[in-house]
Amino acid sequence: MRDPTNIRRSFDGALFEYEDATLILRSFAANAVVINPGLFDDSASTSEVFRGFYLRARRPFSFPLTVDLYLLDKHLGSVTYARGTGPENRWTVGGRAAGKFVSLDYVIEGAHQLGTFGTADISAWGFFGDISRSFEGFSVTPRLGLRGHYASGDQNLKESTFRTFSAPYPPANAISEMSLLSVSNTLNLQPYLQLTLPNNLMLGANWNWVRKATAADSVYGPIGTIITAPGSQLSAVAQIGQVDLTWDVTRFLQVRALYEHIFAGDYIKAAKGSDFDYYRLQIRNRF
Repeated sequence: MRDPTNIRRSFDGALFEYEDATLILRSFAANAVVINPGLFDDSASTSEVFRGFYLRARRPFSFPLTVDLYLLDKHLGSVTYARGTGPENRWTVGGRAAGKFVSLDYVIEGAHQLGTFGTADISAWGFFGDISRSFEGFSVTPRLGLRGHYASGDQNLKESTFRTFSAPYPPANAISEMSLLSVSNTLNLQPYLQLTLPNNLMLGANWNWVRKATAADSVYGPIGTIITAPGSQLSAVAQIGQVDLTWDVTRFLQVRALYEHIFAGDYIKAAKGSDFDYYRLQIRNRF
């Protein structure tokens, strides 16, 4: 479920799941559903297939952390990147660890991708990290943290190896809540501050620096969207400031408001983009 995109995907497939006190194992294979305008006329797509394995281990070998390992395969009949359009079969193998070290909470993740795009072989890398610390003993509880992504980009658009990282189904707001930048050919750093207030209120603020990982490749938005500045070798994409307030009214009702100002970087300006503001008020009712 990806709420910021306002569209939820449907799949026809099969899932096997095993779970005990320490392990979760999932194996699945599915085809995306083509949504047609009539009733009971949707069909499974033959050009978008997703399958894989996912393993989660809680406190492996008694270490105080959770480890995820995964192998995912996504096939697309046609997809577009800066180097062109073609069929893609992309495998992602990766791992994620989350836990606490002394007083620091951390999440680290890394993935390698291989497969084919058109006639090119895929070799791409992606990394994510989030480290933070909560300071107890105050009337409000502050948390300071730093998170960031690295997603490789195409170094040479005519090389036989294709190096643009593309997560199978990334959250649209992985980089920013405005949901207009995807984690492909991206390097970003985001220090943040969260304040836990009385009455189930959470106030947050962060600043985000976003750059291209390689100058030759483009900037990518939601799947199928490319922000291109022809001939530009600039790498600065944007700086984004955000403040947000979340209120858990009850265990079933949440209200969230946020504001972002996006300062367009040199590359976005070369692509005829400019600064803009983003606002959102969200009310979520859980059933």
